[in-house]
Amino acid sequence: MASLRFPLFASLGLLGLLSTLSAVGGLELLTIPKILTTCGENVTLRCDVTTDSALEITELSWKLSKDICTWGQSSKVAGIECMNASSTNSYNYSLTIYNVQPKHKGTYHCQLRSKQGSANGQTIVRVQKCVSNSTANVTSTNGTCIFNDVYPKPEKISWKQGNDDSIGNSAITKITENADGKFTAISTIKLRKNPSLGLYNCSLLVPTENEMNVSMVQTLRSMTFAGGDGLIAHWVSLMLAMVLGIVIVQA
Repeated sequence: MASLRFPLFASLGLLGLLSTLSAVGGLELLTIPKILTTCGENVTLRCDVTTDSALEITELSWKLSKDICTWGQSSKVAGIECMNASSTNSYNYSLTIYNVQPKHKGTYHCQLRSKQGSANGQTIVRVQKCVSNSTANVTSTNGTCIFNDVYPKPEKISWKQGNDDSIGNSAITKITENADGKFTAISTIKLRKNPSLGLYNCSLLVPTENEMNVSMVQTLRSMTFAGGDGLIAHWVSLMLAMVLGIVIVQA
């Protein structure tokens, strides 16, 4: 089970990471500008309101494409929980997304309406670096790497044998989108006859971004395996060792 966590922005406090989205007549609303998360995580969005005097709220809500929850009411969306707390001149309205999935990406708006004034803030949620199980299938002629539940859409699958990456030039790669918005990536190569060139490696490359809005392509997962000839040789060696062991015991 994924553990509840406050993202980097929240854990570091207000030191330049919480942005003042609106300040009118002593009314101030603060939200986290952006959260980077991955599938299966739990993330919390904060909306903090401070005033010079007691606030008479007419509406305080979280919205995406539609209303998610309103102050004092339960969430209207499964898998999302909103919690409110208040003290003297301070109001905190948090939204927690459980088991983050690609469908949760987007710009979340915290909107306040009160007799003292109105204010709005937003948090951008980016979902990235998602992948579940991966497998490598090897025959005497082909090697295939399969990566499941990938998000966002993979940039490519790169191949190497030892230090030689030219083997990837002949790879056949297929990337398909699943019903839940994630992707399955399958890539196949022809194996070489010379196992002395080294082990085969396939790497899943996906687009990502960091907290400074810098986009890049990163290796999300890699798999290494021996060629078919290498596997056969290894199997023969094991069988030979077993036969020799039996002969020694009988002697």
